[in-house]
Amino acid sequence: MLPIEVKSGKDYTQHSALTRFLAVKDYGIDHAVVLSNERMVRRVSNVLFLPIYYVMFFHSRPAEALESLILPELDMPSL
Repeated sequence: MLPIEVKSGKDYTQHSALTRFLAVKDYGIDHAVVLSNERMVRRVSNVLFLPIYYVMFFHSRPAEALESLILPELDMPSL
């Protein structure tokens, strides 16, 4: 399972519900994606921020394949 949150405003980095969800270790979910109008791709901790138009690259696959497709080891600055 990969949680995805879609944001439309300028405060796209604020995602308290998603942060609380990831904090529950019993769920076994380590990564999440936030889609927004921002054009820059970046990773902050275990959340990957992508432009909304990247959704066209998402595929229906098992969780392991989806994680490797969306969350590759990228050389991106973390904040």
